[in-house]
This record gives sequence, structure tokens and C-alpha cells, in this order.
Amino acid sequence: MDARTCHDNSRGMEASSSYKADLKKTLDTDKTVVIEVSGNMICDGVHPSSYRYGVAFEKQSGKRLDLNRIYNIAIRQDDHLFLRHELADTAKISYERANAQVPSCLNQIDDDGLTSLPMTFSPNTDGSLSLYYSAPGVSAACYPVLVLERSAVAAYRNADLASQYHLP
Repeated sequence: MDARTCHDNSRGMEASSSYKADLKKTLDTDKTVVIEVSGNMICDGVHPSSYRYGVAFEKQSGKRLDLNRIYNIAIRQDDHLFLRHELADTAKISYERANAQVPSCLNQIDDDGLTSLPMTFSPNTDGSLSLYYSAPGVSAACYPVLVLERSAVAAYRNADLASQYHLP
């Protein structure tokens, strides 16, 4: 769908488009598969952008699995997920660690920065969660994949649903 939208946008501007995606299986149980999608695109003939997000599917039905029903770490608004304010301090530790060598990124983060950008997430085998932020323009470089440790998300996790899908 992303590639089709990109192509349609470029055609409407009478420009060429380019879209490349890579898929990486990050978690595979007998009930669920979690995939990291990453790549880059040019939808207006000139300005490139990159993306990275996590998505999970139920193996039996092939339907997308709403991970937030299980882990409950985000607030849903306008079809987007935003990190809960209660988890901002934990995410900030991961952000600061990821950007330790990039002072300009450390100067950009504020108290609401990690809760005001849309995100997706995926579980890791150790029970931690990888956060994928959708940050605009040059800010995107400051938002590599962040990690919330298992101990930080345990209180929000629905253990019964996680067990049902064989998720950590």
C-alpha cells in the first residue's frame, strides 16, 4: 500500500518515484510472526525519505495483530500510536544512549518529545520492546530504534493475551 501511494503521488506531480522495502523477521512463534519493515522512497522525484516500523501477524488467519492490545504501552489517536507519558522517562534513557555521540540530537529532546511523535513497536525475544518513531525530516536521524526494557513494560502487558499468541 505504501508503494502504491508513493507511486500515485509522484504520478500526480508528473515526477518519478522510487520505493525500496526490506523485511526482516524479528520474532517467530507458532502463533505469531513479527516483521521489521525498513527502506527508503522518493515520492516527488526529488526528496528521499526513509522509514522503519514493526508489524505483527497472526499466523493462522494472516491478519494483522494489534500489539497494543497486548502490551498497552501507547495511546491511540487518529489511527496512530503515541507512547504513554508514564513511559517517557524510560524511552528517554534509550534515546540518550542511542544518541550519545550526537549532541545535536540530545539538544532536541524535551519532556514531550517521545510521546508526541507517532510510533509503532514490536516485541523482542527477551521481553523488551523495540520502538519505531515516525519523525519528520532531519529529526528522523535522531530516532533510531529505541528499546523499552522488559521491566518497564511488564506492568502494562496483558499476560493472558501474550500467552495466547505465544509472545514474550
